[in-house]
Amino acid sequence: FEMQQANWIGTASISWLSWLPDWAGTWLSIFPDAYVIGAQLVGLFLVLGSYAFSRYQAIRLPRKQGLPSYQLRTAPPESMR
Repeated sequence: FEMQQANWIGTASISWLSWLPDWAGTWLSIFPDAYVIGAQLVGLFLVLGSYAFSRYQAIRLPRKQGLPSYQLRTAPPESMR
């Protein structure tokens, strides 16, 4: 949105999102614009994708290899005592 205000990129308003209140832009950075919504969806995809990938590495991948899945430690490792 800041780049649009500086005229670095254009705007593509979404008319059916015009009902959004002004505070949604201030507090949540949600503006009725295709570029803004698209960037937020990409960010959401990256966050959820990285979470899913970390769960895959910690749980599913070891199980496929016949190893125990990752467990949280309750005590420090033996070498650090």
